[in-house]
Amino acid sequence: KASDMTEDEDGGFVHGSGKRVLVGENSFNKYVTKIESDKNYSVYYREKDRQLTTKKEAFNIVDQQLIDNGYIKYFSHNGGMLVENTYTEGTLCELFQKRALEFSSDKIYEKNFSDTIRIKSQLVNRNYEAVVRGKRQTYSMELTTTGAGTDLKNLFDATELPFPSPKNIGYLKLLISLFEKESFITLDFFSGSSSTAHAVMQLNTDDGGNRKFIMVQLPESCDEKSEAFKAGYSNIAEIGKERIRRAAKKIQAENPLFVGDLGFKVFKLDSSNLKPWDATFDSLAQDLAESTNVIKDDRLPEDVLFEILLKYGLDLTLRMDTHTIAGKRVYEVGAGALIVCLDDGVTEAVAEGIGKLKEQLEPEVMRVVFKDSSFASDAAKVNAVQVLKQYGIDDVKSI
Repeated sequence: KASDMTEDEDGGFVHGSGKRVLVGENSFNKYVTKIESDKNYSVYYREKDRQLTTKKEAFNIVDQQLIDNGYIKYFSHNGGMLVENTYTEGTLCELFQKRALEFSSDKIYEKNFSDTIRIKSQLVNRNYEAVVRGKRQTYSMELTTTGAGTDLKNLFDATELPFPSPKNIGYLKLLISLFEKESFITLDFFSGSSSTAHAVMQLNTDDGGNRKFIMVQLPESCDEKSEAFKAGYSNIAEIGKERIRRAAKKIQAENPLFVGDLGFKVFKLDSSNLKPWDATFDSLAQDLAESTNVIKDDRLPEDVLFEILLKYGLDLTLRMDTHTIAGKRVYEVGAGALIVCLDDGVTEAVAEGIGKLKEQLEPEVMRVVFKDSSFASDAAKVNAVQVLKQYGIDDVKSI
């Protein structure tokens, strides 16, 4: 709308929001490591005749002759150190020729001539008085990426951002809170650094909700020149996992009384853990010999466990505990809803221990899964199944 636009000295209409700081105090851009950098330069500007010149200068160096001739010096800095300007010297000069720069007393902005409708421009990014969860307070929608960048650098204890254009969790929290329920799953198919997971955990802490998240991200390799790669992250998914770990630790430290779930599990899409059997006549003898162990050699027991959960349609976030029964490792899932033992040499003593575990946990139904090769003989398997039936366990499977 017209009230959002102002007419500049050249008759162009400039949007009141979205102006980008190109030169000036800036906590978002990278620190200068080389004076010769394409993005390190001072800008001297004289308003009366619109004269602009640029110079390669170190911190605290001033061309006094230009100052005496009426120029104002602009340079990018943060905490007493030089930071890079937003654009290269050439790009800034092109924008100047297009009269697309706005000069304040200490900063140079890029004018925003866009008059298209943007959702962000329809929202209020400034602080205003609001009622939030029944309390009157000063509120902001936190739409800026600059604030998100500062928060992320603090979270990763870094001077440079591990990746560009981070999302602000304050705004993500606002979007998630539009759902009145406080117990649901938020799915992000392009999760990047897992900002959505961070927002879900933070919102749960704020209002005591029980929201869960599923983050999906291809292990896209990080550019070897990127800050993320330099920090030891080989792909984007690794950044996301580390971000969730750090965010959870920070939330717990700031909210010691919070008892909600801040943990997460990581799964990678792969083929089945079980070997396919498609024997030919020539390989029949060998395949029969190898069929005693149907689990692929490079798979862990936990891999098989989660595949069993998927095939039973059980929630992957169910609580899991591990017991040692008669020297064998036994997984208990969902307070006894499922028992899995994938060790070899299973005896009646193991079955007896599982039966006593059922009496202790008292689940409505208990399912038990073994490896077929866990038993020394068919007789041992039959005896174990009979022991379990004595404890009311009828759903016994082997793989």
